[in-house]
Parts: sequence; structure tokens; C-alpha cells
Amino acid sequence: MELKQFVLEDIKDLREARMKELRLPFVVDFYELALNQSTYWGLRFKGETICYWVYLEKFFAPWYENCIIELYIKKGYRALSDKIFQLVTKQFEPKGVYVRTDDTFLLSFLLERSYHFNVVGRLLLRERKVNIEHQENLEFKPISEETFDNAFKILVSEKSEKTGIREEDYNQIKSEIGKGIYWNLIREGMVLGVAHWVKQSYNAYVTIVPIVHRNYRKRGYGTYMISKLANYLENKGYQLIVFMSQINIAARKAFEKSGFHVTALHILFTL
Repeated sequence: MELKQFVLEDIKDLREARMKELRLPFVVDFYELALNQSTYWGLRFKGETICYWVYLEKFFAPWYENCIIELYIKKGYRALSDKIFQLVTKQFEPKGVYVRTDDTFLLSFLLERSYHFNVVGRLLLRERKVNIEHQENLEFKPISEETFDNAFKILVSEKSEKTGIREEDYNQIKSEIGKGIYWNLIREGMVLGVAHWVKQSYNAYVTIVPIVHRNYRKRGYGTYMISKLANYLENKGYQLIVFMSQINIAARKAFEKSGFHVTALHILFTL
């Protein structure tokens, strides 16, 4: 077997094969950002690429550093898994391997070897429509020219890794007024929260990102926005899905009240 470094395009077919084996062919955009900062490796056997892995050395989220964030061994070569894994760990000495629970082969392989693991995130899928009772004096509608500035302040009030929004995105987001992507929750003329949706890279999956102004949290406004926007998007033919970190308990509860349920876990095996 020959160890070889690739570019992302070189492993496109193997990544697509991996996606077909997952219950949910979905990659969080946060992970796509990590992929762009990683190196790609694989093994060639008799002229054929039989596996690949993605190694992330440095990242702005330090808990991902020095980890394998994807590992895939092609069907027909999985009898070599022990040999491949020994080579990977010896060559790179990663501190961990990230696995989704719907990646049944890799999950079983690592569990069988009794590596310690922690649940670090959840994938939530919406399969139940929830109609939240309308609250008096509340309006939930697409942002307008009149509400944009106040809505944008809320969008950037959270760290950019959570929302994907930065101060320099002001003009780009303002140009999307009228497209139904950014919505705001208004009470008596005041913007209390903002929610927007992001189409993901695979299939018709859409993620909702809700943000409630910190002075108005724990009042059910997050659940209200999620439910209203989810119903709107489902009527447009989208499937709702979200990645939630293990520590974000309040947000997870808001999504669960809006009809989402945990469909896969994101696990870090420590080596």
C-alpha cells in the first residue's frame, strides 16, 4: 500500500460513496469550513485508492485540532482496517477521530477496540409538524428595510462561528431583503429575535439558525421562530435538519419543542 497526499477533488468519489452509506447524507457547513483547512490523505493499492482520511491540524475551534475528522475505507478492503488504522495513527498520531453514529462501519470498528469516547454533538431532524399558538402582539415576518439595522445587530451579537454572520456581511445580507431568508420577530415595533435559514451542500436539507436578543430569552421566542420558519420551509419542499453541540442544551430543547428529534450523534473517540 502506498501512502499518498491528495487534494479534495481527488477523493470526491470516495466521499460520495461515504455519503451514500450514511443514513443522512448531510455535512454541517461548519465541517465544510474545517475541510478547507485540512489535509487529505489516502492509501493506494494496485493503482486504486482504497481509503482516505481528513486530518485537521490547526483550527479556530481547538477541540478539533490534531484530529481525524473523516475516515473512510472502501468496501472490499475493510478486512485491512486494522492495518490501515495502525498506519494512520502511527503516521499522524491524532488525538482523536470524529465519527457519526450513522457511519455504522467506523463506529463499530472503534467501539470494538474499546476506545474512550464522548458525545460532542447531535443531528436533529424534523419529522413532526408543530403549530405553535399565535402570541398576541407578536409578528414574525421577513426582515424589511425598516427593521434591518436592528435585526443585523442581533445577528452579529453572537460569535461568528455560531451564526456564520460577521460585520462585513452587512451589505450582502441587506441585498437579500425580499428573498425570505432572514426573518425577524417583532413586538410593538421592537425586534426581539432573528432567524435565518441556510441551504446545505447535500440534497434539499436546510438548517435554521435562531437568535433571540439576550434580554428576551427563556420566554419561548426561539421555539416560536423555529416552528414558524420550519413550517414555511417545509411548504417549499425542504427537509429541516440541524447540528447541535452537546453543551447547547437550551437551543436543543427549543428545536425539540418545534418537532425535531435526535437522529444521529457526533462522537469523538480519543486515542
